[in-house]
Amino acid sequence: MVRFRPGVAAAETRRAIDELGGRQAGELPELRVRLIKLPPGLPVETAIARLARNPNVEIAEPNMIVHASALPTDTYCPLQWSLNRISASQCWASSVPGSNGSASVTIAIADSGISTGHPDVAGKLVPGYNAINPALSTEDDNGHGTGVAAVAAGAADNGGIVGVARNALLMPVKVLDDEGGGSEFTSLAGVLWAAQHGARVINMSFGSGGGDQSQSAIGADGMRQVWELGVVLVAAAGNDGSGAVSFPAGYPHVLGVGATGPNDQVAFYSNWGPGVDVVAPGGGGSEFYCGFAVDILTATLPPASPCPGAPSTSMDPNCACSYYLTPTTTLYVAEAGTSFSAPIVSGLAAVLLGVDPARTPDQVATLIEATADQPQGGRGWNQYYGYGRVNMYRALTNAVTALPTNASLAWTYPNPFSPTSGRCATFVVPTGRGKAISIEIRDVLGNLLWSKAMSAAETAGLDLYYNSPLQWNGRDSKGRELANGVYTARITVGSTSCTKRIVIAR
Repeated sequence: MVRFRPGVAAAETRRAIDELGGRQAGELPELRVRLIKLPPGLPVETAIARLARNPNVEIAEPNMIVHASALPTDTYCPLQWSLNRISASQCWASSVPGSNGSASVTIAIADSGISTGHPDVAGKLVPGYNAINPALSTEDDNGHGTGVAAVAAGAADNGGIVGVARNALLMPVKVLDDEGGGSEFTSLAGVLWAAQHGARVINMSFGSGGGDQSQSAIGADGMRQVWELGVVLVAAAGNDGSGAVSFPAGYPHVLGVGATGPNDQVAFYSNWGPGVDVVAPGGGGSEFYCGFAVDILTATLPPASPCPGAPSTSMDPNCACSYYLTPTTTLYVAEAGTSFSAPIVSGLAAVLLGVDPARTPDQVATLIEATADQPQGGRGWNQYYGYGRVNMYRALTNAVTALPTNASLAWTYPNPFSPTSGRCATFVVPTGRGKAISIEIRDVLGNLLWSKAMSAAETAGLDLYYNSPLQWNGRDSKGRELANGVYTARITVGSTSCTKRIVIAR
């Protein structure tokens, strides 16, 4: 956009435009502004610099792209504090490109099914699969799956609530029965089916009871195969308050998600330990409160009979913690649990894939982890928060520079890691391209166990952020498997180095 000085002859304005090789594409006479279309290959910045040297030009500015503000109008959206906590509302209010999600991305909800009658999810469903009985429908007969689906990708501007990936599609995969129970075999069947039928993200808000079940080699292999098909796997860490994360969240190739309350503290029930990769709002605070101010407001099935009020503190299972649109249709409940923190991360993964469909599961997971917030001021990974509470705004704007200073040079993913089924620890070095890099792994006594070095010429053409080839398989230089424990990695990038702890936890 160019404003010429008052009194400049028409011939002079044409000459200025012709010198750029451009053409006039519009005009605002009231503002004395002309819109100039530049020729292909001429950067806007270069054109503005040339115009700035022309004494006939008063102002030259880029014609900025604008987007419609997209805050949802849903009735209960203001009660969804979780959207503010992960900065989703900030993304929508600021019209961050891609923040609405995309209908090109499908999230599979491996759960009790999804209701075809709930307004927040009904219009977003693609064909699914009943892994319990393939001859039957994927209709939700429990309510859990519908609630999870609405948190991940509930529709916007339809009077109810809104999901994180508001434009993404939903695939119902029924692996849990009407009582919320299922088996690992059935869940694997459902997850594999979803991966083979177009799902890019699979949410698994279920897990082994007690958080203390040993991982299954078959289950871990199934997750690996799905991950290698290009599908992001997300699972709930479990609600036992245990130091052992439930499976499948604890498997390699699965993003294990713990829960936080409105104050960003890890919820009292949320499992913790090596399998927690990130945390997200799950509600609950210090107790199950049944209130939108503390818990997660989400969708549920209509009750068999009218409920007495909204919200209800009735112990009637059809009415407890409920919010209604009319006195005879209770469609929203206040829930708490890692079941509802996991779909927040699934929704975020879908949003990131909508922006760049070519991203691999590793790239999505690394970006989510690298842009998470550490609410308690910690650094790197810890057993309670993982890499931190997810932040949609930072993930979409790729704000990895906000990482703690000790993590900005390089970090490892995943950490802790389980070197089973070919899993490796990857060294992410954002500024390493074109620099000499060396890595030394030592035990607690300082003994050198493994090392790798690459010259500046070798790293010149490499992406050391999303597709880093700097990996360690948990073995020493002679190929011997190392025991579970803590090791140190000395990472040198050019003339700068840092030391990281790496935990092997099978």
